[in-house]
Amino acid sequence: MDEGCAISPFYVLSIRSDGYYCYNRFNATVLKHWCYEQLDDEGCSEVTPSEMSEFTSKFGQCIKRAVALGLDISVNVRVDDGRSMGGWRNTIDFSPTKHIGSWTYLNSILYPVVDAIKLGAQKNTKVDLVLQGGMGATLFLHPEDWAEARKLVHERLMSRKRRSKMQPITNARFGIGLSQHRVSGFLGANITDEAEYQRYLKAEFAKATASIDKSALRNTIMGFDFIALDGGLTLSNPDLDVCQLEEPMQLMAQELAMYGLDLKEMYDDGMALHFLDVGVGGAMTTDGYEIATSAAEAAKSPFFGREAGYSCAADPFQMCTPDQPSSVRDYRRKYFARLSDYVLRGGCGYAAEAVYLKNLGSWDVQGVQSAAFCDSKSQATNPTAYYDSAVVNTITKHNRAVRDHRSWFERRWNAYASRGSDLPSLRYFEAFLKGRALPDPAQPDQNLDPLPPLPPRTRPNPCAFSHRKFLLPRPAPARE
Repeated sequence: MDEGCAISPFYVLSIRSDGYYCYNRFNATVLKHWCYEQLDDEGCSEVTPSEMSEFTSKFGQCIKRAVALGLDISVNVRVDDGRSMGGWRNTIDFSPTKHIGSWTYLNSILYPVVDAIKLGAQKNTKVDLVLQGGMGATLFLHPEDWAEARKLVHERLMSRKRRSKMQPITNARFGIGLSQHRVSGFLGANITDEAEYQRYLKAEFAKATASIDKSALRNTIMGFDFIALDGGLTLSNPDLDVCQLEEPMQLMAQELAMYGLDLKEMYDDGMALHFLDVGVGGAMTTDGYEIATSAAEAAKSPFFGREAGYSCAADPFQMCTPDQPSSVRDYRRKYFARLSDYVLRGGCGYAAEAVYLKNLGSWDVQGVQSAAFCDSKSQATNPTAYYDSAVVNTITKHNRAVRDHRSWFERRWNAYASRGSDLPSLRYFEAFLKGRALPDPAQPDQNLDPLPPLPPRTRPNPCAFSHRKFLLPRPAPARE
């Protein structure tokens, strides 16, 4: 057995018929085919046309229900290693338009999702679609194929078939998903120490990326509407200064700059930023069996958590005894409070347009997922598992503030629009929408209600934890 299994959380010990083996999860996955995970199929057999149709039908029903409730639709499409090996999705190398087995990623993964959206949404439903959440290697190694995939997905969303229940979607935006850790996915992904990784980049970047078409990569990325930052916001300091939440973006910006991409410039030109899989998992290893016992440990690896059944002994947040002190529980509460502050003030160097929580296992602070229990004693002691009412209260207050400000600006926008908006007024609203400092509007209407109060030194921002909130209608730029 490789001794790395005993010392590194990024090595996984697995069992095969020929005994034990160890592999590095960053470099272990070679694709054989595409599959849909089935509860009764541990091997994850290749997907079939009937499974695609069933998925489209059932997911379409979910989307239809969401639209009926007045929600926008945001979908983050990505794949994981379907075997027990758990290879990191960020490192998977494939072209979305080339066949692997019987199917391409485009026609077996993306198209069924697109068809479900068309089945459940209305023509003008606001739709955000991430084509490859947190999967860097495929994007950096096949940029032109991703540009083609985006074009084909857009065409399919817009298409209309006679006698079909599916209708064209005209209000869609497309995003790319980038991991905050090892953005490219294929370069030095197995280096876990950040300082060592930065040294590696400086020494090896030119040679390691010589075959990358950097011009095509830039054109492809800039052809998308938003970047979805995946990974849970790893922080170096558990004391949580608000602007510290931009550490992952600063690291991502440094690496993108090596490819000739200026994240701040793209952002200033209208590229929106979303946070995905936000939360604190409370574990120190991939399998979740080693739990964090301090705020510093929880801050270092928020992307590690427990997906197994719940038990009091294995709960890093100690929710079975909420009256007893827990530094990890306190950190999680502070994390969400600071995140709310950050979003409401419009960020520091960047403003997050949307924040999406991870509701799985130990990340599920809202109690969305049905809890599974390891033992009856734990179930009797704490039937709500990782749910924390203090954090839920933070989220509820945050979303209420966002809705209040959206309502105010919608009324103000309608008042301007009813008498014909001039250019200064439009600039005023656009500045607010992007979370920038607000200029004084030309000839403000004194009859409109005042802006509801916000916390000191803050700027409102069109964002909610649960799902995207647009304050104002803004047409997407025309694209080929």
